[in-house]
Amino acid sequence: MKAGAGEPFRTPAVMLLFTCTAACAPAAPPPAPSPETSCIVADDAPRTRVTLGVTGTPDASAPAAGSRHIAAQLYETLIRVDCTGSLVSGLASTWSSADGLGWQFELAPGASFHDGTPVTAASVARAWANAGIPRLEEVAATGEYQLHVKLREPADARLFAHPSLSVARTGGGGWPAGTGVYVPAAGAGTLLLLDRADDAHAPDTIELRAVRGDARAAIDAGVDALVSGAADVVAYARARNDYSLAPLPWTRTYVLLTANGSAASPAAALDALARDAVRADARPASPPFWWTSCTAPDREPAVQATASGILYPRGDETARELAERIAALAWPSSRSPAWLRERLPSGYTLPRTAGVDSGAMSAALRAGTALAAIASVPRTPHEGCADAPALAAWPALPLIDTRDHLIHRAGVGRIHVDGYGTIRFGAR
Repeated sequence: MKAGAGEPFRTPAVMLLFTCTAACAPAAPPPAPSPETSCIVADDAPRTRVTLGVTGTPDASAPAAGSRHIAAQLYETLIRVDCTGSLVSGLASTWSSADGLGWQFELAPGASFHDGTPVTAASVARAWANAGIPRLEEVAATGEYQLHVKLREPADARLFAHPSLSVARTGGGGWPAGTGVYVPAAGAGTLLLLDRADDAHAPDTIELRAVRGDARAAIDAGVDALVSGAADVVAYARARNDYSLAPLPWTRTYVLLTANGSAASPAAALDALARDAVRADARPASPPFWWTSCTAPDREPAVQATASGILYPRGDETARELAERIAALAWPSSRSPAWLRERLPSGYTLPRTAGVDSGAMSAALRAGTALAAIASVPRTPHEGCADAPALAAWPALPLIDTRDHLIHRAGVGRIHVDGYGTIRFGAR
């Protein structure tokens, strides 16, 4: 479809504003390793003002909530995970742990919060204490830039790249002060982000537009950048001559959970699921699968299913589409493909699908009150086995991987993507 052909997609847009002033730039940001070239998904001369389509708005009381693409411009973590899955410096220059419980960090000097307060080990300890983060048992400054952290349970260093461990300085109400390239400012119905790093690679002003429903409406409205994983949205943008597309990392794997885990799925079946079953940009699930080493020890004995429901996480459209396709393939059971029939118990009736929360899904699997379930697992985990609790109940058969695309026009400047598919404007 050419630009402007057919009926345009129209949905209401909520507009929020980012702006920049060089006068607000205090000390230079902490040094960080140069990113891999592959992690830069857009790189041109930035216009003064660009629009970014987003699907959520952060809450001032919980800045990690809402759209991760907004929070990434405001707040930073001690460690980052780049698009290759490698750990790189954030606010910390070095980190170490002997057992995964006790962690030592050396902060890079020179960083400061948006209000000009220097980032020190003591300020990080206060920030996390005020946030009340359950995973942290003890946080203490052992020097001006030396930080000691004790966790309640062992974890990989990737935990410290989780948005919930972003460093923010609260006080005075409103948005906590972060350390990112942009800073929020108060305003009725607006969110202002000021460029505080004098970053020549970042737009001076980013205007947020809330995307409701079909993201093709935002393209019709001329948004400068947005992230979408819907294949029809990607195809719509690709058909136009005023947008460029950059595929982001494969970030989710969808798995089928059943009591019997003995059968493998043939490649042709996974190809068909990736091609025909979902609207997302998908491929057959590709190993390695990190969770295989941590689910078996916690798994309870399989329970014979007493119902024919196929569950999926509520609100996950890709999981819903997969659940519906599996239900269609499973009935009638006499004509179900062998790889699926061998995983399902005999004697089930016409399968039904239902969206539930993750806790209800795990409970149903353990109790045997579901026939099967579709679960979504991050390809790069923040917290290891804790990122996929449902996998502890039944064996998992990987089905498909999914990813988003950055859709953008010229003039957005430099944009990086991390290992979780989150974009960040600017040079660092």
